Amino acid sequence: ITAYNTNKLLWHLEGCDGLKTGFIYESGYNLSLTAKRKGTRFLSVTMHGAGIGTAQGNKHKIEDGTTLMEWAFANFADYKNQQEYSFTVAVPGGKEKSVNLIPVFEPYFLTVPFIAGSSPQEAADRIKVSVQLPDFIMENANAAEVYGKLVYSLDGTVLQIIPLAADRTVEKAGFPGSVAGKLAMLFL
Repeated sequence: ITAYNTNKLLWHLEGCDGLKTGFIYESGYNLSLTAKRKGTRFLSVTMHGAGIGTAQGNKHKIEDGTTLMEWAFANFADYKNQQEYSFTVAVPGGKEKSVNLIPVFEPYFLTVPFIAGSSPQEAADRIKVSVQLPDFIMENANAAEVYGKLVYSLDGTVLQIIPLAADRTVEKAGFPGSVAGKLAMLFL
């Protein structure tokens, strides 16, 4: 028995590698489509596709899927984060001298719109990452509490903000440590 895949875009769209096609009365002809080029993957879902019968339905799925994917690849590129982030911030008056602030999730990839440069990849290459941190955290820090942020921007347009949270709890020091921390704060 030979079974043919009903996703005709597997043979018509560069990088297409799946996903699902079908027809149901509630949503008509539909297509969940994935395609990958140069390490960037996009997913599209179209429903209520036009057409009477399988031939017309497939024709419109190919046209719509191709249009969406070509538009996505022409207008977006991935920024790949190559750095791990951890920032040490002083905790004057705490039982420990400092705490590390780390991203609440790792931004390994960011899909960048083509809003600057001469190509989507050039836009992704121009991403700037800035860090906003407090000068110190007075007396105590709570694990998973947000104290700073990473800001991903492209020519002044903010694309993503990732909170930075304490990696552990630092409790308030006893009286002598608290006084010393307040004195240290005067110099911070």
